[in-house]
Order: sequence, then C-alpha cells, then structure tokens
Amino acid sequence: MSNATETNQILNAIDQYGRGLQITFIWQGDRFTHRISSIDAECKVVLLESFDGNSADQWPLSPPLQSLSVEQREERRQVALLVGMARRNHWSLSVESRPDERMLVFDAACRVQEWPDILGSTYRTTIENSALNSQSLDIGNDCQFDAMTTINSETVVIHHSEGRLTVCIDANAASLPQTFRWQYMISRC
Repeated sequence: MSNATETNQILNAIDQYGRGLQITFIWQGDRFTHRISSIDAECKVVLLESFDGNSADQWPLSPPLQSLSVEQREERRQVALLVGMARRNHWSLSVESRPDERMLVFDAACRVQEWPDILGSTYRTTIENSALNSQSLDIGNDCQFDAMTTINSETVVIHHSEGRLTVCIDANAASLPQTFRWQYMISRC
C-alpha cells in the first residue's frame, strides 16, 4: 500500500515496440492524483491529468483516493487498486494495464449517501475541436477515450468543454444509499 511517503507509482500499457500508454499516480495533499501519457519509444506526451480538487470542495469532481495498491497479473498486466472517502461517500477505482492492446481500463464506483452535484471522473486536457459523441472521444496522439456500459447499465457519458473532459453517470433517478459505477478505457491506436 502506498501513502504520502511514496510519491509516484506507474503502470505501463506499452507494447513490445515501445508504443502505448502510461499512468502515473502522484500523492498530492490528501489524495492520489493521476496523469495519463502517450508513450512512443522515448517520447512522452501528457494527454490527461485528473482534476481532483481538495478537501474543501463540497463534492469532488474525481474520486478522492487515499490508498493505492499495485498488483502484478499475468501477461505483463498490472492492476492499480485505489480506495478513498469524502464526507460520507466511499470511492474505489481500479486501473488495469493491457500492454499488448496498448490500453488502460478504468472501473470506478462510489457508495453514495447524499446526492452528488456530479458523479464521475474529470480530467484537465488540451484537446480542442475533437470528434465527440456521448460515448467516445479522440484525445490526440492516436488515442481514444471510450465510456463503457456498466453491469448495472448506468448511463455513462462523456462531456468535453473548456479544457475539461468528464466521464460521468446520471445518478438522479435512484434512491439512496446506493452504489454507482462508471467504466471507461483509453487506448492507443
């Protein structure tokens, strides 16, 4: 498990030719943030940075994650497992690296005790005028951001405006407390 004394943890989804994606988890303040980069041999380009806010925020724009564990899986795959809490709500996130597919797969959840302003994951981005539909976005450097339908069939959509990319679910119709889940993946073509 990681804490404030360990500043960075890295997962790679890089193929045998040195192309793919990398996610770096960084301890900042009271939580882990993360940065997603495109890798091409020795060239590294930051695509997205999590927009995490701080403990003063009424409702976080991304899961506030305080604990991190990385596990090695078969076929060069790794999985980062993160958990955290904000107010009375409990959050979790898993990120699986798939090097042969040059892909990172995200599975987030929140046990909601009170109505959120927004429920999802938000990123800073420099993407401009990219092709966007509610489920998919070209994020540059031959990379694609895709929302996935969850097991419980929550509506997962992508919003992009003013330097922010948000993947979120529509949680307004449900009774509380309840656990909501959103999944997405980033792949390098």
